[in-house]
Amino acid sequence: VKQLCDCVDVTEALGASIMRHDVCYSLPEGVSWETAIEQMAPHIRRVTEYAKVNGIRTCTENHGFVFQDSLRVKALIDAVGDENYRWLVDLGNFLCVDEPPLEAVRTAVPSSF
Repeated sequence: VKQLCDCVDVTEALGASIMRHDVCYSLPEGVSWETAIEQMAPHIRRVTEYAKVNGIRTCTENHGFVFQDSLRVKALIDAVGDENYRWLVDLGNFLCVDEPPLEAVRTAVPSSF
């Protein structure tokens, strides 16, 4: 959280209004993506609340094996539950998990910018 909040400060200093950050690339053995969401959501919420005070929106891309599938990313965004945290949609990344981009975008649109 501290490292990402420091990145928010850099984002502000650069005059940008959006900061993309990853959430995870892999999970420890035996940890499900649902459990990962429960563990990560409060920390992501802290980062986006910090960013909001500075006028910066945070987002995560559907990227990195664990959170590429549209339903998983939507579940993460819903769990964070803050309008300041959204989704940077990458159509090509849906193909990496054999998800048709058109169907995935239908899931993503309400959670995107």
